[in-house]
Amino acid sequence: MIDYSGIFVGSNEIYYVIFTALVLFAIAITIHKYKNPLRYQPRYVSFVKDRNDPMVKMEPFMDPLITKLGLVKPEEFVNVRYSMYPELGTGIDLDPNTGIITGFPMETGNHTSEVKMQYLGGEYSAKVRVKVSDTLRSKKSGVSDELAPPRTVAQLLVREEDIKIREKELSSTIDERLSVLEREYRVKESSLEKRLKSEEESHLKTLSATRRAHEKELRDKVNSHEKELKDKDTSHEKELRDKSDSHEKELKDRDDTIDKLETEMTRALQDKEREFVEFEKETKLKFEEKKIELEESYTVEEEPEEEVVEEVEVVEEVEVVEEVEVVEEV
Repeated sequence: MIDYSGIFVGSNEIYYVIFTALVLFAIAITIHKYKNPLRYQPRYVSFVKDRNDPMVKMEPFMDPLITKLGLVKPEEFVNVRYSMYPELGTGIDLDPNTGIITGFPMETGNHTSEVKMQYLGGEYSAKVRVKVSDTLRSKKSGVSDELAPPRTVAQLLVREEDIKIREKELSSTIDERLSVLEREYRVKESSLEKRLKSEEESHLKTLSATRRAHEKELRDKVNSHEKELKDKDTSHEKELRDKSDSHEKELKDRDDTIDKLETEMTRALQDKEREFVEFEKETKLKFEEKKIELEESYTVEEEPEEEVVEEVEVVEEVEVVEEVEVVEEV
C-alpha cells in the first residue's frame, strides 16, 4: 500500500485516501466498460402471456460514459453485424443489421442469450434475458384444499353447485387459453410469413443482380469477340487490297512497257520504211539520170561505139537491179 503519512498529515490524510480510492475505482469501471461497451435497453424483460403484455423490444446502444469520453465512436464502425446464441425461444427474432430484438415469446421459462456485435476490427458482446411466464386464473386463485365429503343433502346440492361453477370457470379459462394460443399462433404465422417474404424478395434481388451481372459479362465477351473478328476481317481486307493494288500496279507497268515497246517498234518500222522509200526514190533518179546519159551518149557517138554503149548499159542495168533487190531484202 501507498504510505500517505509523508504527504498529508493529520485529518487531511483520510480525505486523500478516499479521493484516491474513488479515482482508482472510476478508472477501473471505465476500463471495464471500455473493453465491452455494448449494452441493451432493457437488458432484462419479464413477459406474462395472461396480461396481454406488449411486444418485446430490446435495442442496443453504446455506454454513454465511453462515448462521452470519446474512447469509442459508434459512427466509425464499418460492416456491423449482430448474432445471437443461443436463441431466446420461439417468437423472438434478432435483426442482424440493427441488433434490435423483437417479437412475442411463445415458450415459457427463463431464456438467456449472448448477443455479439461484429465489426471491421473487432467485436463486442452483451447478455440479454427474457423471462416468460404462463399465468392462468386457476393458478392465480390457487388450488383449494380437498373438500370434505358431504354429510347432508343440502351440502351435496351446494357441492354440486360449486362443481358446476368450477367447471364453468375451467371452461372459460380453457377458452381464453385457446384464444390466446390462437392469437399467438396467428402472430407467429404472420411474422414467419413476413420473414419468408422478405427472404424471398432478398433472394430474388440477389438472383436478378447475379443474372444481370452474368448477362453483362456475356455481352462484354460477345462484343469483344465480335470486335476481334471485325479487326481481323479489316486487316485481311486491307492486306488483300494492298496485294491486289500491287498486282494491278505490276500489270499496269507491264502494259506500259509493252505499249512503249510497240510504239518504239512502230516508230522503227516507220523509219525503215521512210528510208526505203527515200532510197528507192534516189535509185530511180540515178537510174533515170544514167538512162538519159546513155541516150545522149548513144546519139552523139558513132556506130562502132554503139556496141560498147550497149554493153555498158547492160552492166549498169544489172547493177541497178542488184541494188534494188538488196534494198527490198532489207
